[in-house]
Amino acid sequence: MINIEPLTYTLVPKHVPAHIYFTRVEQLVNEIVQTMIGCLEPLVTRFQADEQIENTPLEQILVELLLLGVWVKRANTNPDLAPLIQLKQAVDHYEFSKDHIYQSQKARGWLRFLESQPETTLNYYWDFIEDATQWFDQRSCEILAPYTEQVNSFVSNYEPGTDGAEDIFNASPQLEYHLNMVGAEILNGVFRDRFRSTDHKLVVLPGCLRANAQYCVATPWIMGFRCEHCLDSCQISIITKLGLKHDFQVSFVVHQSSFATQAEGLHSWGHGQNYGVLGVACVLSLLEGGFLLESQDIPAQCVPLDFCACLNHWGGVGPTHVNMERLVEKIL
Repeated sequence: MINIEPLTYTLVPKHVPAHIYFTRVEQLVNEIVQTMIGCLEPLVTRFQADEQIENTPLEQILVELLLLGVWVKRANTNPDLAPLIQLKQAVDHYEFSKDHIYQSQKARGWLRFLESQPETTLNYYWDFIEDATQWFDQRSCEILAPYTEQVNSFVSNYEPGTDGAEDIFNASPQLEYHLNMVGAEILNGVFRDRFRSTDHKLVVLPGCLRANAQYCVATPWIMGFRCEHCLDSCQISIITKLGLKHDFQVSFVVHQSSFATQAEGLHSWGHGQNYGVLGVACVLSLLEGGFLLESQDIPAQCVPLDFCACLNHWGGVGPTHVNMERLVEKIL
C-alpha cells in the first residue's frame, strides 16, 4: 500500500487498506440513489419528456442535477436572486475553464430547460435541486472527508494565476471532489454493461503515472503516446504489458486537455468497430472525462488516481499511482 502526504486528496490515507475507499464510495452511491431518485423523479421525468432524452438513465440525470446545485453553491451567488440568474452566473463562471467544457454543456442544457418552465414550476424544481445538494454535501462529507481532508488547506493557501481559468479547477472545494467521486461511480454503473459488451477496449492513462517523465521514451500514437518500456517499474509499462496479455490497448496523454483535443481520434482507432474506453484520471477530472466520452458515444469506465501529484495543476513531482486491483476489475 502506498501512503503519502496528500496535496489535496488521497484514496490511501495512512493506516487504511487500499480497497476500503471503493467499498465506502459504492455504499454511498447506493444510499444516494435510493434516497434521491424518488424525490427527484418528477423533475427528471419532465426533463426527459421535454428534451427527448427518454433513454437517459435516471441515475445519470441525478448526477447532472447535483452538478447544478454544487456549481451554484460554489459560485456563492446571492440567494435572493431568481434561480435562473443564480444558475446562469454559475455556468458562466465554469465555462471560462477549459477543464469544464463538457460539464458546462450539460449545465447549459439544463438552463435552457429551466428557462422554458413557468415560474411556479421552476421554483418547485429548484427546491428539489437545492435540497438534494444540501443533503449530498452533508452526507458525502461524513463518508468521504477522510480522503479529502487536505483540500481546504490547499485552497486557502492557493495563489491564483494570471488569467483565472486554471484557478477554477485548481481551487475546487471539497464538495466538488466528493461530487466527482460519487458521480464517477454512478456513471460507471450506467455504462458498465455497454462497456463490457464491446469487442475492443482502450485504457487511457495520465502522463503523471510515468516513473520518470524526464527520460520517458514513449512514441507518439493516435491517442497520445505508447509506452516503450524504458522502466519495468513504471505503472504505464506494467499496464501496457497487462494489455498485451489480455488483449486491450493502452495509451497515455500528457494532460487531460490533450485527451479532449484527440477524442475524435478514437473513432479512427476504432475503425467503426465496437469499442470502449477506460480512463484513469485525477478525481477532479472524472466527470469531465465521462461526459466527453459520452459526447462521442463511447461507452466508458473510469478509475481514479490514488492521489494527485502532477506538475500541471498541483506543483507535485510525481509519479502518481493507480489501484491495479480496481483497474483489472473494470477492464477484464
